Amino acid sequence: MGKITKVLPVAEHLLAAVRRLDAGRNLRGAVVPLTGRSRRTGKTRLVRSCGGRLVRAGEKRGDGVGNTKCGKGTKVVNVVDSQGTPLAVHLDSANRSEVKLIEPTLDNLQIPDKVPEHLLYDKAADSDPLRRRLLDERGIDLVCPHRKNRKRKPTQDGRACRRYKRRYKVERTHSWFHNFRRTIIRYETTLARYAGWIYLACALITLRRL
Repeated sequence: MGKITKVLPVAEHLLAAVRRLDAGRNLRGAVVPLTGRSRRTGKTRLVRSCGGRLVRAGEKRGDGVGNTKCGKGTKVVNVVDSQGTPLAVHLDSANRSEVKLIEPTLDNLQIPDKVPEHLLYDKAADSDPLRRRLLDERGIDLVCPHRKNRKRKPTQDGRACRRYKRRYKVERTHSWFHNFRRTIIRYETTLARYAGWIYLACALITLRRL
């Protein structure tokens, strides 16, 4: 990329365009003082130029972006019904624990009067306080396998985990999200804009399921 970012002489390229636009106007007199060598500071230095886009040096950042083992990203937590139709979506930074994201996601349910009886989740939601809060406050039974490094006594037996075999429907919905390019990779710096693409994908998935 170094060949693309070489310094261009301002007098040669800028004044050539001014001559074409100088029909009876004294534009050259105003532009000539700018053709001298100017020092570029570190903040305004152009680092790369590729494909018509200007890319400046700096870390990847944005609203709702957090560090993970594989880099930086954003978590998209959703609730689906038995047919895989999205019912609720919540977006947050990727460095937040999923135990803290389940309840905000349930608050976004589009049908609040129809609370699910069972909530199937993976091992990331294995938390006894979360199980008690969901059961006492919402009447939802959390069904998820226990972690291997769990030190407390198990709170559910194998009979409850029989329902866990239906969790493939959630993973299937996640694969449907991958059919949309703007939901796989986040290009937006603000979380609200990225959430708009997620909601649009949920609407398209819902229409296809009808």
